[in-house]
Amino acid sequence: MHAYKVTNIRGRDMVIQLDKPLDLKTKIYDASGKKIGVLVKIMGPVDEPYGLVSLDSQGVQTDVVYVN
Repeated sequence: MHAYKVTNIRGRDMVIQLDKPLDLKTKIYDASGKKIGVLVKIMGPVDEPYGLVSLDSQGVQTDVVYVN
């Protein structure tokens, strides 16, 4: 599993810092391996992209998320 840093969480939206390309609708997991959301948008410059994740539920608090 590859780890990504969480930069912001607001409601059911989470912004993560990407260091390698991902496809839209990529499933995002927490440290325990539970699916917490999907990648819905890629933003920012090509050399430092960010991803917008739509969370399955509110109240997720984490500093790192994972992709299989």
